[in-house]
Amino acid sequence: MALITLLLILGFPLSSENTGNNHDKSTLKSGNIIMESVFDRFHINYEMSRVHNFGYYRETVSKRQKDIYEAEGIIDIYIPCNLNQRLEAMISPIKTRKKLYRKVDESKLIEGHAAEMARSSIWRGNSFLNEKDRLRYEYKHVGDTFYNERDSYIITFRPQKKLGNTRGTLFVDKESLAIVHMQYQPIFNANKSIWKSIKWEENFEFIDGACVLTDVKFRGVTYDGYIYNSLLHMNQIEVISKIPEHELFLPMGASLFSDSKDLDASEFWEGFAFLKPESD
Repeated sequence: MALITLLLILGFPLSSENTGNNHDKSTLKSGNIIMESVFDRFHINYEMSRVHNFGYYRETVSKRQKDIYEAEGIIDIYIPCNLNQRLEAMISPIKTRKKLYRKVDESKLIEGHAAEMARSSIWRGNSFLNEKDRLRYEYKHVGDTFYNERDSYIITFRPQKKLGNTRGTLFVDKESLAIVHMQYQPIFNANKSIWKSIKWEENFEFIDGACVLTDVKFRGVTYDGYIYNSLLHMNQIEVISKIPEHELFLPMGASLFSDSKDLDASEFWEGFAFLKPESD
């Protein structure tokens, strides 16, 4: 199931918040001022070069608290130069495994959207943060927090009038003015989407002076009760000058798990223990 294709079918039902009192006006002004500085520093704070990663990807499908399907894989990830927002990230499976617990219509299963998750919302062409769409939102400074041992602003955002299609929360590092954590929900028109709700979460870390995407989580619930969860963790980030010539990357939309094998736990993690989730 291609998530990006589905996310393009969005409605815009929200109107702007009431900002009639002085507190709302001051937090809105402060939030917008902070975000202006954040956007001015995008090209300074975030990695611009081509990047080659190792990653761990996992996806599950359930309904009525019953597991239907789970799959996981260790993958190679190529992310193009962030200045070119039209190009997609590419992935290549290193080893994968999957399990189907119940018979289900194959169209109800995710076919692997790790490539869509690997490109951060900082640079993705259809992101609410792109240069055109970011102006469609109101940003409010609602508090401060300590994130990854760094002082950060908490900024909430929602559409101005009926212009935007997303709402959520951003953590902004006070020193660098980089977004280091975000949670956001696309806003849907119930008559035009299969999705009842969707929530994304992205986490960033400073590595060699640049803020890079390290973890992405997705949770989606459909109107017919299917629950989709996906997790992508990226590690061993390497800046490169061109596409790795030895990789056989999958075309966009191809199933990541078509050649999955029954790998036991020790064989699956051999050589890639640095990607192993803490819960395992």
